[in-house]
Amino acid sequence: MAGELLEGGVEERIMAYLLDAKRASYYKVAKDLRLPESTVYRHLKALEERGLVKKDCRDFVLTPRGVAWLYYSTEDRNLKRRCINALVKHWGLDANEGEVESFLSWLLSVSEKLKVDPVSFPFCDALGLALFAYSRQDELTEEVRPFVVKVLLERMPSVVTEKGCRVVAVKSEGGHFVIAGKCRRRGYALNFACDDLIAVVALVSTFLMGLQVVVQ
Repeated sequence: MAGELLEGGVEERIMAYLLDAKRASYYKVAKDLRLPESTVYRHLKALEERGLVKKDCRDFVLTPRGVAWLYYSTEDRNLKRRCINALVKHWGLDANEGEVESFLSWLLSVSEKLKVDPVSFPFCDALGLALFAYSRQDELTEEVRPFVVKVLLERMPSVVTEKGCRVVAVKSEGGHFVIAGKCRRRGYALNFACDDLIAVVALVSTFLMGLQVVVQ
């Protein structure tokens, strides 16, 4: 379970080290943290089995799931910020710290409702996270919506309307419908009819994307 630490936070110390070092052998980790090699190796193997770190040649590397686990586990504010920056870099997104933190907090609240470990979500894939949030859009707050919209706009084919709004559009019975967009009037919004959507260069098929558009 996320947040569970063993032996006085040894796992958190090891993972925080890998977050900054990017990669290191168990010997290097043990030496720099002044911990027994056997202890470090045992924890790294356990973390690897849980998908929180991975072995790359002789070195261990933190996975996106591991970064999320560390974020949810630690009480260190500075460490949380470093985790957010690491996730943003991995995803290659143009998102600020506040947007990501709001999304991670929302994801934690949803995981508690569903009674699942928050790190069971696909942290390696920002689009997967955004599509999950899109499926529960009625639960999204104003603070969380911008992150979801930004991911959908960056990861799905989007177009710019005549008035400069950037949108992801699909075909619906009534014509063209926007599932996500940065609108000049609405801001970052989901599921709305766009009067400005006159010339569309590329449309996303609901069948191909596996999305069911519900006009509210």
